[in-house]
Amino acid sequence: MKDEVEFLSPDDVLDHKVDPEEGLKKLQKTLINQLLRRIDSGEASAAEFDQARKLLADNRITAIPAKKNNLHALGDSMRHHG
Repeated sequence: MKDEVEFLSPDDVLDHKVDPEEGLKKLQKTLINQLLRRIDSGEASAAEFDQARKLLADNRITAIPAKKNNLHALGDSMRHHG
């Protein structure tokens, strides 16, 4: 079962009803869950994929391509067509 997402209003943070650090954690969780839902459903736009890529890069989350996996194949494809 997927996590329920608790939405925050900007007023909750501005009025100090929510600790700013906790608010940022919830905001990040909400963003990640929404991106995952859009990507998993096949409805994600190019901009949403770019947003997901940037989120991973900004948080220094990387992957090392191994032979015969999708990441390696994507890199090969980009080298041949880029």
